Amino acid sequence: MASRGGGGSFRINHAGVAEMLKTESGIQDLISGMTADVAAEAEIRFPDGFTILNGVLTTDRPQGNVTVVNRSAEPMEAKYGYLSQSAEAAGFEPMRGRG
Repeated sequence: MASRGGGGSFRINHAGVAEMLKTESGIQDLISGMTADVAAEAEIRFPDGFTILNGVLTTDRPQGNVTVVNRSAEPMEAKYGYLSQSAEAAGFEPMRGRG
């Protein structure tokens, strides 16, 4: 249960929210568009020979993903941060580091 300000309270229906996220096509379309934006930015930054894939995975909720297919992608990301830059250019605030 959570409350804020005026003393009212509410309960989040986690199962209901998860079901809404899985079934509402508008949400999946939104996530698909967002991943396409990041992929388009990555296409600009990565050199030729790098394949950029994007899509939406649905488990308990839809998740967008952008993948760079090339054996040099991980060290290049570590050195230059192209994928992070792409996410920022698309309006995201990527998390850096773990902790």
